[in-house]
Amino acid sequence: CHKMNPSGGAGASNAMHDAIALANRINGLPFHPIASEIEAAFKEYQEERIGWVEAAFENSKMMRNMVGQSMSSKITRTIIKRVPTWLMRKMASQQYCHRPQVAFLPLIEDKGSFRPAHQPSLSVKAPQEKSTTVFAANEIDQLPTAV
Repeated sequence: CHKMNPSGGAGASNAMHDAIALANRINGLPFHPIASEIEAAFKEYQEERIGWVEAAFENSKMMRNMVGQSMSSKITRTIIKRVPTWLMRKMASQQYCHRPQVAFLPLIEDKGSFRPAHQPSLSVKAPQEKSTTVFAANEIDQLPTAV
C-alpha cells in the first residue's frame, strides 16, 4: 500500500507500475509453480519496486508541502520558482525515467525525452510448453528426416 498525496498522481502511477512489475514476475513462473517459486517472484517484485516507491513517497511529501498554505510551503514554492532549468531537468529525468513495460506484450517504442531506467522484470520470460505429441508406430516412418 502506497499512501501518497493525490495531487501529484504518484499513487495511481505507482499502482500501475506495481501491476506491471508483478504481472511480469507472475507470467515468468513455471506452469505449475510451487510455493517457494511464487514467494521468490513476490520478493523479486518487491525488490524491484521498493526504491521507486520510496522516491515517489518523498516526492509526494514535497508536493504536499508545495500546495499547502503554511510559511514552509510558501518558502518551498519561492525556492522552486528560482531553481535553474538544468537542475529542474535533472530532477525531472530522475522522476520520469521509470517507464515500465509489460514483458509479455509487444514493447512500445521509447519516444521519451529521458532514457528509461533499467527494468529487471522486463527480462523475465514465460516458460515454454513442452511438446507432448505422441506418434503411432506407423506414423514414425512418415516423419521427415534431416538430410
